[in-house]
Amino acid sequence: MFPLQWRRRLQRWWSKAPWLTLLALLALLHVLGYAMMLWEEPHGSQLRSLLTYTYFFVVTVTTAGRLTAAVIGGGGACQAGRWAAL
Repeated sequence: MFPLQWRRRLQRWWSKAPWLTLLALLALLHVLGYAMMLWEEPHGSQLRSLLTYTYFFVVTVTTAGRLTAAVIGGGGACQAGRWAAL
């Protein structure tokens, strides 16, 4: 029952202010992801920097599903070349 209530609240909030809802969800994801990064990464890691983490967060969010962030293998390179040509 609890997840259903949150779903209804989110749907109601989305219908009133979709951009604000999207921004709030991205901000929440960023904060929780950074907290997880601080918890999991070793102390000497460069990824523990807020600026570095924010860069990788933005790159990951904006390039998800487009094969532009990292190409692995020949099939991925072929696919990336195909998308680059379009």
